[in-house]
Amino acid sequence: MVCRYLTYDEQEMLRAKKIAEDEIIIIANQKNPITYLSTKELAGIYSGKITSWEMLKGEP
Repeated sequence: MVCRYLTYDEQEMLRAKKIAEDEIIIIANQKNPITYLSTKELAGIYSGKITSWEMLKGEP
């Protein structure tokens, strides 16, 4: 099982079958100054493209 889309090479060797969807919940320390995260920012955190709070503005 994977929680991402298959790469082109993987698609050539494997057949994907969606069996479920899941939700994630983001929890941060109450003292964290970031008060808002966009879906794009959350995806960046989850994928590892955003690695520190300083990379976020926190404004809608």
